[in-house]
Amino acid sequence: MSKKRSYKQFDYWKKFQPFFAKKNQLTKDNLPSEEYISLKGMRVHLDRYLSTSKEVRPFKVMVVHGGGANGRLMSPIALELQRNGYEVLSPDLPSFGLTSYNHIVSYQDWIDTLCYIIDKEYEKDKVAFVLFGMSLGGMLTYQVACISNHIKGLIVTTLADTTRFEIQQLLAKNDLLAKQGATITKKFSLLFDPMKVPIKNLTSMDKMANNADFVRLLQRDKVGSGSWVYLKWIRTLQSTKAKIPPEKFDKCSLLFLHPEKDALLTFDASKPFYDRLACKKEMHYLTNCGHIPLEEPGITEFENYFLTFLNELK
Repeated sequence: MSKKRSYKQFDYWKKFQPFFAKKNQLTKDNLPSEEYISLKGMRVHLDRYLSTSKEVRPFKVMVVHGGGANGRLMSPIALELQRNGYEVLSPDLPSFGLTSYNHIVSYQDWIDTLCYIIDKEYEKDKVAFVLFGMSLGGMLTYQVACISNHIKGLIVTTLADTTRFEIQQLLAKNDLLAKQGATITKKFSLLFDPMKVPIKNLTSMDKMANNADFVRLLQRDKVGSGSWVYLKWIRTLQSTKAKIPPEKFDKCSLLFLHPEKDALLTFDASKPFYDRLACKKEMHYLTNCGHIPLEEPGITEFENYFLTFLNELK
């Protein structure tokens, strides 16, 4: 594993700031603290935003990125929540950000990482969590909530079931990868699992946002969409099912905030899973927003729906 690194050594997260609302841009005066957590041969990097309010909130919030991103990219919503009195944790999932590892990463490592952080935090202060998952982080947070008993609520931007071939088609870089990739990597897993490839060569990273300048920056970020991933991670992403089927899930309530102009995963991609959920749920479109929400008025709607949901949780 490499030495512990800091985002102070990287520049791309700074280049993203002009795309965010000024109130939610990182500056030298509002940077999160950086921590590392050891787990299963990994050193997991974590941004922590401590509450700036004297009001004590009944839970913390963990913001979870998807493929081709990292925890630092979640800073706009983290800052908004921090300002409203919440402590926020934003981890870098293995293969992205500054998290280091000494083994072939699988999708299970993502689930285990979040469950471990939640358990350690809860042991420390008995404060439960609300999870927010963006992109693939949406289904990931659902899978974590199926396992952990310390989750008070879920907020997601997608609920795309990656075990479905239709979703694999939408995410794949081209038709050939969609039709042949999963079959070949599964059949010859011993050969392909240890191979690493740029994630932008496998998936439709050009649809990650509707702002072309933002997407270009994203793909050049060596700890974001410029990262390389193991084919084992892709294979297990496509085969890992949640521990609880949606028809039986009633552990917490869920808020679905879907970007209205998502070019990567439309609402139809998530609707089958969302409709089957037995828990208390509600859904809203984010007006004018792409897969990574950047546009108004959807961003303001996003913050308002998010904070209302948190305030109504008990």
